[in-house]
Amino acid sequence: LGAVNFIATIIQLRAKGMTWMRLPFFVWAQFVTAFLLLLAFPPLEAAAVMQLMDNLGGTSFFLPAGLVVSGAQLPASGGGSPLLWQHLFWFLGHPEVYVLILPAMGIVAEIIANNTRKPLWGYTPKSNARITPMMPSPPPTAAPPRPLPMRPPRRSSTCDVSSSTSSLNSPTVVLSVAGIR
Repeated sequence: LGAVNFIATIIQLRAKGMTWMRLPFFVWAQFVTAFLLLLAFPPLEAAAVMQLMDNLGGTSFFLPAGLVVSGAQLPASGGGSPLLWQHLFWFLGHPEVYVLILPAMGIVAEIIANNTRKPLWGYTPKSNARITPMMPSPPPTAAPPRPLPMRPPRRSSTCDVSSSTSSLNSPTVVLSVAGIR
């Protein structure tokens, strides 16, 4: 709900004459972070509800057939997938990195610009680079923290994950390396 409030405030309640390319850099950071929060949390909430249903309702969203715990087979109906939980979690886990770092980068940029009394160099490219993490990035969400047995990707290239991750990281480097005039 807070993310919706930030988005509505930034879009509707800007000062008169405050165009998009004149917004403070920190406002851009908050705007993108709010969108990322709106897109990232629903899959995690759905996964939590499915986990609750597995634990209390006897469903098997994440419990595979034939699961043995403490020497006894669990009475799960089967068909569940532990990888489903991991993928739903990573739909939050990957954007969460940007949710944590973007506001901090916006604060640092504003503090440096204010204390040096000089404008930010490359405001437009930085603002555009700020929007890049909002773009959907399914391949990084399928990159687990440890290797698990998964089907090979549909494409034959093995660098899909690294190239998509690099495409998201490059604008972040622009944001952090670009200096002040």
